[in-house]
Amino acid sequence: MNSVNSKLIGAALAAWIVLEILSFALVVRAVGLLVAIALAIGASLLGLSDVKRLLDFLRARVAAKAKGDSGVMVDGAMLDGAMQALASILLILPGFASDFVGLALKSPSVRENVARRLRARSGVADPRLIDLDPREWRREARSAGGRPRRGAAKQER
Repeated sequence: MNSVNSKLIGAALAAWIVLEILSFALVVRAVGLLVAIALAIGASLLGLSDVKRLLDFLRARVAAKAKGDSGVMVDGAMLDGAMQALASILLILPGFASDFVGLALKSPSVRENVARRLRARSGVADPRLIDLDPREWRREARSAGGRPRRGAAKQER
């Protein structure tokens, strides 16, 4: 089983390198060598300037472990921080394919979509969702202004 995993990792790494070379060749062909090099350096500098997020994420992770948390995310902040750190790392790495993925992860809507898919796959509920038993809630009648009517709670009891 271990040799299968190492072969899979090797194949994925080789595919990633080929993709990076092809994307660099396409960008050079589209905009020229000097502009492509300037874009690659600019993306790396953008990633380096955002390393502060990576350090903040690592500090929060160490603090959570020091408190005794087993790494379970109570809210989406740890996952969002991890994706922002991954985006910074991808921007620092040379190559336009990783830069594209890194820039996509900089978008909050993309991060939220990825987080929702990861939670669905792992079976963890959305931290913003409050699941109540039918006995734990009641419906309040609303007035025209959107506020609960006076005495509405008394009427339902």
